[in-house]
Amino acid sequence: MIRNWRILLTCLTMVRAMLVGSAPAAERPNIVFILADDLGATDLGCYGSPFYETPRIDELCQSGMKFTRAYAACPVCSPTRASILTGKYPARVGITDWIPGNKSDGRLLETPEDLHDLPLEEVTLAETLAENGYQNYFVGKWHLGKKISRPETQGFAESFAPGEAKKDDQDKPDNQKSFLSPALANASVEFINKQTDEKPFFLYLCFHDPHTPIVEYEDTIEHFKAKAKSLPTNETESQPEHQGKTRLVQNNPAYASMVKAMDTAVGRVLDSLKAKGFDDNTIVIFTSDNGGLSTLKKPGPTSNAPLRAGKGWLYEGGIRVPLIVRAPRMTNSGATFDTPVISTDYYPTLLQLANIPLKPERHVDGVSFATQMHQQSPADVPARDLFWHYPHYHGSTWTPGAAIISGRHKLIAFYEPVPEVLEFVRNRVRIGTKGDFVHDQYFVAYEVYDLDKDPYERNPIEDEQHLDQLSEKLTNWQKSVGAKLPTIRPVPKP
Repeated sequence: MIRNWRILLTCLTMVRAMLVGSAPAAERPNIVFILADDLGATDLGCYGSPFYETPRIDELCQSGMKFTRAYAACPVCSPTRASILTGKYPARVGITDWIPGNKSDGRLLETPEDLHDLPLEEVTLAETLAENGYQNYFVGKWHLGKKISRPETQGFAESFAPGEAKKDDQDKPDNQKSFLSPALANASVEFINKQTDEKPFFLYLCFHDPHTPIVEYEDTIEHFKAKAKSLPTNETESQPEHQGKTRLVQNNPAYASMVKAMDTAVGRVLDSLKAKGFDDNTIVIFTSDNGGLSTLKKPGPTSNAPLRAGKGWLYEGGIRVPLIVRAPRMTNSGATFDTPVISTDYYPTLLQLANIPLKPERHVDGVSFATQMHQQSPADVPARDLFWHYPHYHGSTWTPGAAIISGRHKLIAFYEPVPEVLEFVRNRVRIGTKGDFVHDQYFVAYEVYDLDKDPYERNPIEDEQHLDQLSEKLTNWQKSVGAKLPTIRPVPKP
C-alpha cells in the first residue's frame, strides 16, 4: 500500500511539473547569449563574407541553427538591447534611440524625448531567470542607462562593464584595453570556470566590437592589409543612399581585425564551456544589435551588400542581423531557418528552452521559436507583422521614419523626405499626408517593396492597395504601443 502511494505521489509530482512547464534547477540548461555591436548580416564567413574571417563562429553555425531573416528591433543599439531584455518593442518601452541619442536642433522635425534608462518596472529576462534559480553575469557593453539602470538593478548578480558608470558617451569607455574583445573573453571565461552543476547560469556577453572607433588589432592587422591588397580593384566601392553614401565592398583591414578578435574571443568562451563539461547543457545564442555601419556622409567601414544601406536605416541592411542558436538536444544542427524572427522573441524562446513557464504579461511582443529548435524540419513561427519605429535623426544620414513588414511586403515611411527622396519616389509610390496622428502638415514619402521579388529593395512598387493597408497597420500599431512621433518645428516669426 505504501509503495502504491509512493508511486502515485511520484506520478502526481511529474504531472505537476509538466503542467507548470518547470524543471528542477539542476536540469535546466545554462545560457550564453553573445551580442556583437554593429555586426552586419553578411559580416561572418557562414553568412557569406568574402573578406572577414570567423572560423570559430562558423563552427558554432555548423552545430547550431542559422537564421537567414533575423531582425534587430531597431537599427541602432540601445533600443534593440532594451527589446532583448524586455521582450517588448522599443516604442513600447520608451527607448527608441541610442542613449543619449542625437539632438534635432536646427532640423525640420523636432524629435521626441527618449528615456535614458531602462525602466526598473520592466521585469527583464535576467530577472525572470534569477527568479528560477539562475546565476546571472553581465559582461561588456550595457548601454541601457547608468543613473538608474545598471546590470545589477536589472537582474544580474555581477557584471564586468568597463566604462559604463563613468562616461557620458557609453560607446567610449575610459580604458580602451578594458573593453577590447580579449578582456571581455577573460571575464567570461573566469565566470564560467567558477560555475558548478548545482546551479544554472546565464552569461550575457556584449562585445564592443566592431563598433567605432575602428581600431587595429596588432596580431592580425598585417594579415588583413595584405589580404586587402590582393582584392580586385575594379569593383564599385560605394553608391549614393539618399544624402549619404553606402560602402559596397568589404575591404577594411582594421574592421576585419576587429571581427577576427571577436571571433577568437567567442572561441575561447566556447572552449571554456567544453572544458568544464557544460557544452551539452548550454544554450548558445550569437547575434548583433543592428546592421553593420555601411552608410554615412562618406562610406562606412563595412558593407552589408547585397542588402541595402546599414546601421541607422530601416532598409534591410540596417535591421537584418546574423543569428545562430545552438541548444541542448537539438534535432536541427546545421539547419537553416528562413522565417522572420526579431529581438523581442529571445525572451520567450529562452524561457521555453529552459523549461520555465512563459510570462506573456512581461514579454508581450515576443513569440517563442523554441519548438523549431527540436523538429526535423523547422516549422514556421506564427505569422505576424513586424514593426520598426525610429523617429530620430542619425549620423548615417537617416531622417525620422518607421517601417512594417507584413507577409512579403514592406513599407517604409519617411517623415522628412528630402528633395532627392521626393524626386526618387515621385513617380513610383504615392506621396501624401497622414492624418492628425502623425501631423496634419506632414508630407510623408512611402516606399513599398515586395521582398520576395526584390529582397534587396532596389525598386519600390506602385501598389495603392498595399500602401493603404500597410500604412494603416503601421499607424494603428504606433497608437497601440504609445509610440512618440516627431513634430514640425515651429518657424520663428520674423
